[in-house]
Amino acid sequence: MPTSQIKIRMAEILDCDSLVLFGDSGYWKDYAQKINYLGDKKK
Repeated sequence: MPTSQIKIRMAEILDCDSLVLFGDSGYWKDYAQKINYLGDKKK
């Protein structure tokens, strides 16, 4: 199990929120919608 510091660093490297990587499935749904929205704006 990674330490909190490792989790934070992984999120920084992957440019996402640590909740996306390590928890809160409700947050994942909101995050995915945000990414889709930002992708649509680029078109």
